[in-house]
Amino acid sequence: MRHSGEFGIVINQACWGLGLGGILIDTLITWAKQTGFIKKIYLKVRRDNDRGIALYKHNGFIHEGTLSNEIC
Repeated sequence: MRHSGEFGIVINQACWGLGLGGILIDTLITWAKQTGFIKKIYLKVRRDNDRGIALYKHNGFIHEGTLSNEIC
């Protein structure tokens, strides 16, 4: 998709709960809006990452599909 971008976040477990994921997402969204280049931001998240899913939903991301039989 043109003008879209995928991102991922990995935060060391020792730093969980400090709000770093929210800061990173806020920074990314602000940058995308300011530049006007990116129209859609998307990501993949493991279905067992409840904290991540809650963070993404809180920041306006919506579930669009589920990948199956993907090998990482």
